[in-house]
Amino acid sequence: MEFCWNLNGEAYPDILEQTKTADANQFDAALIVSLQQAMDPWILATQLAASTNRLRFLVAQNTNSAQPAHTAKAVNTLNSIAGNRIDLNIVTGSSHFELHKEGIVDHHRDRYRRTEEFVRILGQAGEDSITHEGEFYRLRQYRVKPQAPPPRLFVAGSSPEALAIAARHADFSVVYAADFESTGRAFASAKRQAAQLGRRIRCGLLIDVIARPTTEAAWQAAEALGASFGRSDKKMKSLLLKSIDSVGIAEHRRLLAYPDHRVDRHLWSGIAQVSTAHALSIVGSYRDVMDTIQRYHELGADYFLLSGMAGDREIERIGQYVLPALKTSDQEVAP
Repeated sequence: MEFCWNLNGEAYPDILEQTKTADANQFDAALIVSLQQAMDPWILATQLAASTNRLRFLVAQNTNSAQPAHTAKAVNTLNSIAGNRIDLNIVTGSSHFELHKEGIVDHHRDRYRRTEEFVRILGQAGEDSITHEGEFYRLRQYRVKPQAPPPRLFVAGSSPEALAIAARHADFSVVYAADFESTGRAFASAKRQAAQLGRRIRCGLLIDVIARPTTEAAWQAAEALGASFGRSDKKMKSLLLKSIDSVGIAEHRRLLAYPDHRVDRHLWSGIAQVSTAHALSIVGSYRDVMDTIQRYHELGADYFLLSGMAGDREIERIGQYVLPALKTSDQEVAP
């Protein structure tokens, strides 16, 4: 199993501190998002890679606002500088409201056709030159310089289109966390489609964590977090759900319908009241969190993208009390 911390915040000093804390607390990687309100992911990744020696960086690239050839050049350049520690997370966008700000009005299916063309071009980055005549991109004898070992490619999305693209082209399929049954079906679909093509694919899960020494303390933290959500933030999320065509985020509606937002013994959907990405938190003692992560692992998750909305010390709690045991058990069962 690999564990990636989801960097958040708008101020660079805060992001840098999170990065160094993740690096010191057994995380394998840090996710750098691609959002309109966030810093440019490539500039940020360059700075953070220069500030660390071991940590990998999973750099998100939105196919609605980037060119595949330029993306290949950027990741190769940074990998040449940073010792091949950069992976690519391909995202497609989810909210009509946000996409319209950039003049993007394409339907969900059209955006995923663009994404597939995008990743197909990325797959040719190691060739002498790329000539491509497609629906969205046209290249004529384009040479990607510098050359570097190809990055690991992640395709994010819970829709059938996203799973199919990941199965055909990616190293990892990343989905938003849902209940165990739904998540297991998504992983099985991606792996089955990849196997039909003679490929192997690994699966990743985006999920929040509220870990405390005891189960009771964790649920108290979850309830306090839920009580802190303002009416205006909840209203904005409600409006977002009306404009969303992301399958993973649209699933928030169903998960929010559970009584007290308790989806399972240690799964809480309270953050879906305000979060535009996360649907679930794992809530419980350190042992509870380990067991829940292990259950998702048994369903097919090898890569966990974790966040901690309930507290600024979640990185340390997870890194010191959860990850060591999981990594030890993972090594013990490795062939």
